[in-house]
Amino acid sequence: MKRFTIVILFFLFFLPLHSQKKEQKEEIIKIPKQVAQLMDLNIFERKKRMDIPIEFKNYYFFPGVRDNLFVVIFFTLRNDALFTSEVEDKMIGELDLFMRFYSLDDKGIPKKSVKEFYLPLQAIVEKEKYNPEEAHYYSIVQTISPGKYILAYSLATPDLKKISLAFEELSLPDPAKIENLMTTPLFFVKTLKILETATTEARIQRDGFTFGRLEIEPYFTNNFRGNEILELFYFILGASTSSRGTYDFEINYKLMKGKEEKVKFAPQILKNQRAPLVSHPIPIFDKETKLEPGEYNLLISINDKNSGKSFEGKLDFQVE
Repeated sequence: MKRFTIVILFFLFFLPLHSQKKEQKEEIIKIPKQVAQLMDLNIFERKKRMDIPIEFKNYYFFPGVRDNLFVVIFFTLRNDALFTSEVEDKMIGELDLFMRFYSLDDKGIPKKSVKEFYLPLQAIVEKEKYNPEEAHYYSIVQTISPGKYILAYSLATPDLKKISLAFEELSLPDPAKIENLMTTPLFFVKTLKILETATTEARIQRDGFTFGRLEIEPYFTNNFRGNEILELFYFILGASTSSRGTYDFEINYKLMKGKEEKVKFAPQILKNQRAPLVSHPIPIFDKETKLEPGEYNLLISINDKNSGKSFEGKLDFQVE
């Protein structure tokens, strides 16, 4: 049975997050009429338009403040779609990103736009380092109340001569109404950096995202060579607190290849935790473990000691 050190980021809840400052009245951002009309006309049929190739990948969500959630939206974009002009020895990229959240009724039919925003995507790269076929992950972090939404997203040139449009459905649970234990989306962390100050300005980030004072770069593909240092990052939702107002969990991990158990880690007993946040390295690849190429599953079992509720989940990955 393999043992490893667990680290809980208590400090996160004592660090300023995006919305923990006194809220200011949000500026109303209007999407250009031409783009807004395309969204409204095509949302029911989810009809796409790809003048600029952009691909939605996935989304994460985390507990926020004032009953809101932090939502991280990821999409990929190739360099030749972003960088379209050349100045001396540099390639210049300039696009505009427009997004709208449409609320859904009980039958999944869009009702109305409840939030919209615009962010510029600008980049400069030296021509000698420019690879037109290279693609990157880009992220946007937004706060929104729990619910089911259709996300309409559009990438356009500043003159609106090229416009891409697509739609994705988002389901964001309300942490206050969760009856059974669950986690936020599970993912492996490549790097995690603590910033001096919290990010308060919405922006598009490349190959990572910022959550409060944490700058996180996930593994996006879960294809590994077998020498990586892997970490997990997730919140446990629906958990109960003790009489002291703290959380208590037992977490078990097992590494499976098909139906064969490859590694069983020692149970992690978490007592008197101030927040239901887990962030720790997990030694899937170390000197004791030699994994042959193939597909694997990391099974996660969580027991809430205060309520008796439990959760089981898994993360799939591949060793090349």
